[in-house]
Amino acid sequence: MRTFFHKTFRRISVVMTLTAVLALFSCDAENTYSSHQCYFVFNTQLHPVSLLVSAVTPPGDGFVLVHKELDGSTEKVYVEKYGEKDTGSPYVYTTAGLEPTVKSLVIGYDNGLLIGYSAIENKVLAFDRRCKKCENNARAKVQWYGSNTIVKCPVCGSIYNLNISGNGLDWYKNASYDGMYVRVIN
Repeated sequence: MRTFFHKTFRRISVVMTLTAVLALFSCDAENTYSSHQCYFVFNTQLHPVSLLVSAVTPPGDGFVLVHKELDGSTEKVYVEKYGEKDTGSPYVYTTAGLEPTVKSLVIGYDNGLLIGYSAIENKVLAFDRRCKKCENNARAKVQWYGSNTIVKCPVCGSIYNLNISGNGLDWYKNASYDGMYVRVIN
């Protein structure tokens, strides 16, 4: 009987030690705040049925990808979810009612933000669209991977879970939703 307990205890100790070592050296578990400029403000009163509203309202309905395109001199904002495009997209971005110093919409490092409410983190989270491991590769824009909470890098194959602080994607610490505005500002 004593040998059984010693072997069981030894196995548990080995598993716990390996888990601790892997946690120390795991790159995917490292979360860092993005230092890239970002200024995104979305008035949900103007667009109450946007996919963005359902993504940031607790308990959350997964994450959405927000990106912009320039159409002449007009900036248009697109909102997409895994397998679904927002029926109101594109939205015309305007600086009306914002600070006079705001001249343009800036959406993260690579013109793309992933925004949603994480029930695990119990808050609105926003991440850069660019894979952190392939940061210098312009093709490394993460894409949906089987759900609206998982994204994958098309270059290196890294998979990121957005509900768990992005598992290593750069994220913006100033992401919020106050019932009227969704804000991601850095």
